[in-house]
Amino acid sequence: MIYDGSLSHLKENWGEGKTVHIELAEPHSLDQLPPDYQWKQKSPIQFSARIHEVNVSEFLAAISHLQLKDLSIDETSTEEIVRKIYEEGIS
Repeated sequence: MIYDGSLSHLKENWGEGKTVHIELAEPHSLDQLPPDYQWKQKSPIQFSARIHEVNVSEFLAAISHLQLKDLSIDETSTEEIVRKIYEEGIS
């Protein structure tokens, strides 16, 4: 047996956080977005940010001043986490 614990604990320890993708109603530049996150700009209205230490509701509060057109959240799948454990082992 490699791991004997809860799924939430597994994701917390081995997951790589979440990536939030937002599409804004109007063009913005990176300096107009909350500086607490590492942003990547895909277009003048599309951005993504990795969130690790905060939950999604805190992130949403930080961007509440922006007019959102769309939002999606990607999370590391359980399969990817298990693959990572097998490749790297548990230390």
